[in-house]
Amino acid sequence: MRRRRRYEVVVEGLSGQAASQRSVIGEHRSEAEAREAAAHERKRLEVIYGEGASAWRIVVVRDDEVVAEERPAASPDRRTPEPEPDPGDPPPPVPTEREEWPDMDMSGPVPDWVINRVEESIARRREKERGTGDEGEATPED
Repeated sequence: MRRRRRYEVVVEGLSGQAASQRSVIGEHRSEAEAREAAAHERKRLEVIYGEGASAWRIVVVRDDEVVAEERPAASPDRRTPEPEPDPGDPPPPVPTEREEWPDMDMSGPVPDWVINRVEESIARRREKERGTGDEGEATPED
């Protein structure tokens, strides 16, 4: 029986501590699925490693041939430095919390699922603070 060729999504370290690392993180039947997985992995690396994400690359491989490549955003120290501001210019505005999260709508009621999760968390914390007995039942409070 002939085995179908698959597209592999591979994370490779390029520099620093990541240089010697290579991991196959998934196999896919279609190139589109593999490219989508590579894009997702790129975003994940950017979140996890932040500025250090540029030490990695994600490639889609089929039969030892690189079909596609994703590179996480370069760290700020590798970008072109911004020019120094003119001393006579006013300082740039300080971003507010609202500007940092422009896609979140902060108006309106809090969704029920958020309230439920907070209430469950509070209940778990209270149970933990009270402690549990050997039978798993909460011990009586004094």
